[in-house]
Amino acid sequence: MGRSRRKKTGLGSTPLALRRLPNLITGARLVLTPVLAFVPAPGAVFYAVYLLCGLSDMLDGWLARKTGGESRLGAYLDSAADFALIAVLLWKLFPVISPSKAVVIWVLAIAAVRLMAAFVAYLRHGVFSFLHTSLNKLTGLLLFFYPLSLGLIRSATVIYFLCALATVSAAEELMIDLKSEEWDPNRKSIISGRRKRAL
Repeated sequence: MGRSRRKKTGLGSTPLALRRLPNLITGARLVLTPVLAFVPAPGAVFYAVYLLCGLSDMLDGWLARKTGGESRLGAYLDSAADFALIAVLLWKLFPVISPSKAVVIWVLAIAAVRLMAAFVAYLRHGVFSFLHTSLNKLTGLLLFFYPLSLGLIRSATVIYFLCALATVSAAEELMIDLKSEEWDPNRKSIISGRRKRAL
């Protein structure tokens, strides 16, 4: 989740249609996401659509990097698609998970920090998007698999662990956006930036 796609130069012979394909895939995710709101969860159809959304999230960023189709429009579309998917999942799975009030407040706080980080990135670098830090990737991967595990595991401990990891990754992203001198969506961590400056 959260793949920023900036425009590259030197595209060579890559067809324009191919460079537009990542944005079309992201748009398809935006169209598929509302379907999740109208099918039973958990269920076969829900999981099938959810897996398609997850696959598109991995595929659009990879294609954008391979074809040179990275752009700010792609970044905005991808962020919008991610937020839409997360919002629908929270609304749809809330009755299934039945989280405590404390967890709900915790999740809202994490979302607020994420939005603050994106807003800071927009104010400082003109890009309303998210970083591909190692922690963000790990958090996104675990969060993606969590709905798939609901048929087997419904432990409060798992929710607490995911919230804790999401809190750390969101805080790190905010700190990077506040301190970074230039926009680097593929920055791995706050430490990696310090190492580069030292070199």
